[in-house]
Amino acid sequence: EADLAVTITPPDGGRLTVVEYKTAACAHPDVFERKAYDLGYFLAFAFAVTGAAALLNESPAYLFVVQEKEPPYDVAVCEPDAEAFRLAYQQMQQAIATYQRCMETGCWPGYPVGIN
Repeated sequence: EADLAVTITPPDGGRLTVVEYKTAACAHPDVFERKAYDLGYFLAFAFAVTGAAALLNESPAYLFVVQEKEPPYDVAVCEPDAEAFRLAYQQMQQAIATYQRCMETGCWPGYPVGIN
C-alpha cells in the first residue's frame, strides 16, 4: 500500500498546500471520507494542519489524492471541509489528553487483562 505526503509552497507566495497520496478500494469522495476517518487519516490531517499553523503562522490547504487499487485506477482529489477539520481536531485533542494522562499516571490503556 502506497502512501506519500508532499508539501507544496508555491514560489509566488501562494498558500502552503499539503498533498497526501492514498490508495483505496474506492476513490469516490463520499466513500473515501468515511474510510479515511475510520483509518485515522483525518487525525493525521489535524496534526499536520495544526503543526504547520503553529510553526509557520499559516494554516495550509490539505488535499488527499486518492487512487483506486484496481483497474481502471480512478483518481479523486478530496479536500476536507471545515466540519471534517473540526471533528479531526476534537479527535486530536482527545489523543493529546490521553497521552498526557498516561505520561502523568504511568498507566497506558490497552486491552483488558485476562481472557476475553
